[in-house]
Amino acid sequence: MKTPQVVIDTNVLIAAQRSQRGASSKLMSLVGIGRFDIRVSVPLVLEYEEVLLRQRLELRLTQADVANIVDALCGPCHATRNLLSVETIFTRQKGRTDP
Repeated sequence: MKTPQVVIDTNVLIAAQRSQRGASSKLMSLVGIGRFDIRVSVPLVLEYEEVLLRQRLELRLTQADVANIVDALCGPCHATRNLLSVETIFTRQKGRTDP
């Protein structure tokens, strides 16, 4: 069976930092144990960092904490053109109207 490919939305990352009780935190606890492969792009990683830094005081994080979180996420992930393909498909479908 193929390992599922996952793109973690920034909102999931922030929600996991806000509460350790929710589904977002549970998902983040599974990162790096082989249950799924994380797919990222450079813009997505920069977004993770930017949003975490912007909300770091509310989340009670230091700049070092933010760097560690981003590094931990990038360690088991795959920077690939496949994510670009997903973004391209999304962009193409934006102009479509519902039937």
